[in-house]
Amino acid sequence: MNNNFDIVLAITSHRGLSPPTANSFEKMRLVQRQLGFTYSVALFVGDALLSRARSQACTKFLEETKAPYMLFIDDDIVFEPEHVAKIYHHLASKQYDLIGGIYPVSGASQLSSYGWGGKLTPDGSVQEIEFLATGFMGISRTLLEKMIAELKLPILNANDWARDYPFFECGRFENRERGGEPIYISEDWDFSMKARKVGVKVYADTSVQVDHQREKVYSVKDVQLNQAKAAMDAQLYGAMNHQFNLMQKVNDDLSEFLHMAPGRVQEAIEHGQERLAKEWEEWKGEPTDFYKDNITSLFDLAVFNQQQYYFEQRLGALIQIGGAKILDIGCGIGTAVFTLAEHNNEVTGWDINQKAIAFARFKKEKHKLGGEFTMEQPDFSKFDLIVAIDMLEHIPDLQGFLLNLGKNVKVGAKFYHSDFFPKGEKNTWPMHYEEHQQHLSQWLKEAGFVEWDDKWCVRV
Repeated sequence: MNNNFDIVLAITSHRGLSPPTANSFEKMRLVQRQLGFTYSVALFVGDALLSRARSQACTKFLEETKAPYMLFIDDDIVFEPEHVAKIYHHLASKQYDLIGGIYPVSGASQLSSYGWGGKLTPDGSVQEIEFLATGFMGISRTLLEKMIAELKLPILNANDWARDYPFFECGRFENRERGGEPIYISEDWDFSMKARKVGVKVYADTSVQVDHQREKVYSVKDVQLNQAKAAMDAQLYGAMNHQFNLMQKVNDDLSEFLHMAPGRVQEAIEHGQERLAKEWEEWKGEPTDFYKDNITSLFDLAVFNQQQYYFEQRLGALIQIGGAKILDIGCGIGTAVFTLAEHNNEVTGWDINQKAIAFARFKKEKHKLGGEFTMEQPDFSKFDLIVAIDMLEHIPDLQGFLLNLGKNVKVGAKFYHSDFFPKGEKNTWPMHYEEHQQHLSQWLKEAGFVEWDDKWCVRV
């Protein structure tokens, strides 16, 4: 290493520079006379153990140069000369011994550096943070010397190519600041903690926003956009994702509710649809009475409500509704009720199947969910929205049902119905009144509803 410079730009790599990073160094070369400081580039190649490579770089910096400062730049970081200049001037001001820029992780889901409490706002200010990522990390010679002296760092591999002080280490750590949680930390987190142990604070200059070259070049702006989208998605789709995940555990809930062995529950779910169809074919009573105490329908509903398409195609149109009074007719095991209740709606689920209602109430209590359930016909006039998901095809006198609904709902109330009338091949769903489909629009019109598509209408 050459001694006649102000800062070492250290690159640790086991794959070589990416073309955009090489171009960034070429920009540095072209403007070096205007920088106001001198620099040298040191490339450390060949060690796949990144923590050891970084420790070697710092050790060679101490032993082979007299430069006061060094700046780690990863081989896939894209930067401008002004970014290097800012970090150098921060270090040269003697106010900071450990300070760097910010950049996104691959995919731009978050920033690579970590603020206190996970908060790091890229507002252009210098902020004290918890963990600084090594991809663009400025370090003073003073800090490294303090670490050796106060932490009594030993020299490792003293007589071979890997000679280094262990400035950077990965390993287990009990995070007392987070309740003693055991975590596995990376080398940059370890280095940040070593700095604090010797009384040096960790800083990020959030105006130094460098880019990260992976499948594409990711910028801090990408992080902000992705995090904003994630926040909106969480608000919009959080309830659906939560209920979808709960439905993947419905076997356990049914096993507990029915006091049935898990294996028997799984077998019942796998054959629920065909058994329900067979029970219908053998039923001799009134059609509506078929469902009142039917336990097989729980297994049929369980497998149906587990499917991603149920949430996308049935519930997807409802996820933007909030603050409404909603009635779910034929609510089954309550999946739609729970989802809508998570969106700050006042939701009532109505079903004539006492087993389904009992299971919905069990699940509500177990998982601390919202919504109310009843087997008694509610007062339709109290609701802003009536929901019927895969229910209209099960009603023998659908015309009479819709006329009664239209007579009792208030003007302006919306009606959402997602239907599936066909009986299917080999009468997979023989309980579907397929012939009603061709009359549905006319019956809705007679009931006082105006349709605006095949699922939504409003009472006028």
